[in-house]
Amino acid sequence: MGSKAERKELSYSSFHTYEDCPQRWKFLYVDGLKEAERPYFSFGRSMHMALEAFVGPLTSPHRVRRQGQMSLFDFGAHPPSVRPMPLDDLLRCYRELWIRDGYGSEDEERKYFLIGTDLLRRFHSLYVAAPPQAIAVERDLSGKMGEIPIHGIIDRIDLREEGGLEVVDYKTSRELSLGDAESSDQLTFYQVLVGQNYDRPVHKLTLYHLRSMRPLSTQPRGGKAIGDLTSRVGTVLDGMRRQAFEPKPGSQCRRCEFRPLCPAFHPEKARKSETL
Repeated sequence: MGSKAERKELSYSSFHTYEDCPQRWKFLYVDGLKEAERPYFSFGRSMHMALEAFVGPLTSPHRVRRQGQMSLFDFGAHPPSVRPMPLDDLLRCYRELWIRDGYGSEDEERKYFLIGTDLLRRFHSLYVAAPPQAIAVERDLSGKMGEIPIHGIIDRIDLREEGGLEVVDYKTSRELSLGDAESSDQLTFYQVLVGQNYDRPVHKLTLYHLRSMRPLSTQPRGGKAIGDLTSRVGTVLDGMRRQAFEPKPGSQCRRCEFRPLCPAFHPEKARKSETL
């Protein structure tokens, strides 16, 4: 397979892409085609890296025991030994980490950059005033959904006052609702991973909407929701293994840059591939 399929575990992104359109998954993960950089992708990555630089030094990883590890700190929280970086330092990190790819003009890039500056000012103020007990940021976890190996990078994991864990995923999109959090397959995916790697239960799932500084939080998924997603993940993996890459035309096609290559819109390309 192509360069995107190096890991054996299935990621949420790979699962979602295949379920959305198997043909697009093939273009990306088998053929190794690259998507053009987009402003919102670059902006999102820049914000995530700046937030990691800010929150990362404040984490207290011994507050919760990873499976197979134990320390005295497992029996009580302790304050982080590092004070939050000043706002000026956070904004300096943001400038240094800024990704310039994908913007159509300097004016567009500047517009996004200033939005991010404002969001980081607000985030810094809220975080310093009431710091959560973060125990991990950008944590790459592996696990299983049923018998299927999966992995994911979790933006942030917090220890809650009652002793459980909160899974936090940052979102930079313009609009986001509580319904998005309640129906998010990504949060379900991450709940499974965190639950299998930490021996405290997940008590809350949160999409943190950076544009409004609102944590859109929901209760953890029950067995039926996890079972339903596990079944869909199995169906997707079976399709990948069978090399079932049929296009799935829909509203998503309007924004797909592979449309000129897609057999759904150019049947002659499908006939040509069948004769090879």
